Amino acid sequence: MSGDRILPAKRGKPEPDLPKGIVKTRFNQGMHNEYETLHGQYTGYHSRQVELVAKKKVTDRRTQFLTHLATAMKAWYSEVCGGSEVEIQIATFGDHCMLIASNKEETAAEAYRRFVAEEAQTFAKTLRGMVGSATERASRSSAHDAYRIERHAGKLAKELDGTRDVGMPVLSDLEAEGAEVCLELDVSTATGAEIAAFLKGELAGKHVAVLKASATEMHAEQKILLALCKAAPHLVRTTPVTVSGTFRPCRGCFESLSVVKKYGFENLQFGVRPGHHWRTTTDAHAEILKELINGGYVSPAQRRDDFDANGLLIGLSNTSHRPKLRLRSKQEVDELHYGTDSDSEGE
Repeated sequence: MSGDRILPAKRGKPEPDLPKGIVKTRFNQGMHNEYETLHGQYTGYHSRQVELVAKKKVTDRRTQFLTHLATAMKAWYSEVCGGSEVEIQIATFGDHCMLIASNKEETAAEAYRRFVAEEAQTFAKTLRGMVGSATERASRSSAHDAYRIERHAGKLAKELDGTRDVGMPVLSDLEAEGAEVCLELDVSTATGAEIAAFLKGELAGKHVAVLKASATEMHAEQKILLALCKAAPHLVRTTPVTVSGTFRPCRGCFESLSVVKKYGFENLQFGVRPGHHWRTTTDAHAEILKELINGGYVSPAQRRDDFDANGLLIGLSNTSHRPKLRLRSKQEVDELHYGTDSDSEGE
């Protein structure tokens, strides 16, 4: 990792009116666009005391299933496609459909191709093949997460066989051929009506959408969120939505998830412990926020109370947990963010 790629965010001096041990944090210094302070505004106040005692919350079975599936899909992709490190995020909208997204376009394209290939036969068979690939890869690996991958694959096998209930009736529909249950959506070009038709189950037999974004670089969660926001005018926005995957959300994705929950989909569920921040999430975040504002989901009162004179959103996040980042030297550092996704490889 080259030093010029990591930009330390400056920590402000303690302010007199803040509780002891609480300081303001500032991220994304020098981004040179109108949203350069966007994520710093959301973060609010950072408490080292809370960071030290933050605990991982026990998740429900559906969230666990999505995590298990994403973990197996990532291992499967690396095994059969020889792909590089990828992130997979999966969301459910209600009980009848899934949205699968990756941070890399080529991953989504190749996954979709294999999902609908003739040799795949049923979509569920492909998922079971992921279990085998993940288990085999873990058994040959000495990486620190090998045991977790193998454990997730084992649980996924039970979930797909119905011996471990995850409360997802859609699983029984995935025995159909991959070409019948899958479609590919480009969230940059698809209309809200097209996305909503899938989410509402109006496309006969289609239960899985693999998402891409051709116009803007964005993380996997943000592709899912942009799809939801574009489709929002045509949807029942109280429908439960669950998002989970191979990693907890980074700081940028956490903010995107937070604004969509606050203004668009009140029953959106996601991980509450964000990681460090990526600069590459800022443009997509602005696009998501624009969809919410233009769609009329931010009320006049919220525009007045939640935004500053420059039209930027004031503090939103209610978390104060921000984990340290460990470098190759094993040094642990605070307040770092990355410029591109590739900067983290090897960490």
